Amino acid sequence: MTATLKDHAMARRHIDWPRALRAIKALRENVDDIQHAYEVMIALDGGQMETMYQRFLSEPGAGALLSEQPSLLGTLADSDTLLRLPPGSFGRAYMAMMERSGYSADGLLQASRLAAGLEEILPGPDRQWFIERSGCIHDLLHVLTGYGQDWAGETSLLAFDCGLEPMRARIVGLLGTALTAPWWPNFWVHRFLHRAWLRGKRARIPLSYRWEEALERPLALVRLQLAIEPVALAHPLGILAGGQTLPWRYAAPSNA
Repeated sequence: MTATLKDHAMARRHIDWPRALRAIKALRENVDDIQHAYEVMIALDGGQMETMYQRFLSEPGAGALLSEQPSLLGTLADSDTLLRLPPGSFGRAYMAMMERSGYSADGLLQASRLAAGLEEILPGPDRQWFIERSGCIHDLLHVLTGYGQDWAGETSLLAFDCGLEPMRARIVGLLGTALTAPWWPNFWVHRFLHRAWLRGKRARIPLSYRWEEALERPLALVRLQLAIEPVALAHPLGILAGGQTLPWRYAAPSNA
């Protein structure tokens, strides 16, 4: 009997720890090589991404979204349209962040590569569309949470993601970073990351959320709709900044 695409995707449920450990070692030696990150995600997946995809399919409105398959990647790449959105809108805040970072094209390219890189565990055009869309959401979450795009900001967003969707690869990455973070005084970095995790756990972000439509709305309204706790409440001392080659510190969020 010929296996269906769904059977093919569901078959990869084992966790390959040796493969994961090799990839983690290679990633530590070259943190910019995204292929090693894909290897970690594939090795530790154990069916989690397929489960997430199936949960997406069960949400109201997912069928219509899957039928249309709008390109969030294309929407975010259309800077002219985004810059015409009203001041204070989610889309304008996204553009401001990308202009500050100076690597919007790179971020979108990484989202595109994410789909191809994870084809082993999410095969087929529908799943590839889903994972590419999920990759685009990363930068949008930077805007919504206020976490920066430096090492500390990425770690903070990883903690938020672990609360939102506790994938094994995310948890392993967060633990690895937390072990190298300053412990003194009073585990202040770890306490911050715990608050970021709680913030993600309390958020309510549907997998079938219409991000294209949300970009036109006021940023504050989108945060409210998705139950993302305000930065001032979640992190009254400021957001985490620095890390890796710079001192860890508190900083004011750029889009509070």
